[in-house]
Amino acid sequence: RFIGGHNVVSRRLFEAADGASLGGEVAIRDDEIRIGEPGPDEFGVEALIKLIEYQGTSVQIRAEAQHERLNLMMSEAAYERHPVEIDRTVWLAWPKSAVQSLH
Repeated sequence: RFIGGHNVVSRRLFEAADGASLGGEVAIRDDEIRIGEPGPDEFGVEALIKLIEYQGTSVQIRAEAQHERLNLMMSEAAYERHPVEIDRTVWLAWPKSAVQSLH
């Protein structure tokens, strides 16, 4: 689910990412997710790009990972550094500190 700039996903996504168990659902801001392999203090998953929407100076991308939908928002400049195509699999990463437990 996507609620006002936040992705709301189940803990299954994180168990797939690194074995962590956060319990229930968690929220991640769409502007905290980036394209690229995760670093040491980040979660990351491989995701299939489903939609690319140009919004002036930013680009919204919808992806699917482990049956969860993720939206990410990036600047046009960031997108130009890491362009993606629909139906391609890429790594998505976000800081562990950006994950907010909802339950």
